[in-house]
Amino acid sequence: MAATIDLRDFRPDDYRAVHRWFNDERVTADLVGSRDNFSEDDARGWVERAMDASRDRKWAILLDRGDEPVGFVALFGLGRETGPELAVLVGDPEAWGKGVAREAERQACVHAFEDHGAHRIHAEIPATNQAAQKVVTFLGFQREGVMRRAIRRDDETVDNEVWGLLPEEFTGWQSER
Repeated sequence: MAATIDLRDFRPDDYRAVHRWFNDERVTADLVGSRDNFSEDDARGWVERAMDASRDRKWAILLDRGDEPVGFVALFGLGRETGPELAVLVGDPEAWGKGVAREAERQACVHAFEDHGAHRIHAEIPATNQAAQKVVTFLGFQREGVMRRAIRRDDETVDNEVWGLLPEEFTGWQSER
């Protein structure tokens, strides 16, 4: 049976999960940006900003009707002329491989297109993050370009890929669940 994925607004007590995610190297290894020494105060501030329903929207991802978030999905720049940017982080390794990112991103794309009239959505994905590339490809995103050596990680640089999605290309209008 497939996992049930729900999105909800962040709550103040979610800071503990956020703190755990951003301090787990397994979770942050393929992010565009890193967060060294991410404190509980940093996590509280992150959650406060996530609760602000502005042009940047973040939702907690819940797995199988649980109440503890296993990650988040975000749309940055809703209402922007360039269309929003999609981002996801599945912060609980126990939730990996269960279709969590795919379903959370699908729901966020539906939200962007239906509720906000987005004319496109884009995502930036490090070239090393094959799991994220697989998810966006499944949803209909097209690889639009590469920002060469855009991400610095210690002594290395990594290319950052730009992916785009138009409403007519979106394959996730109906949930598979």
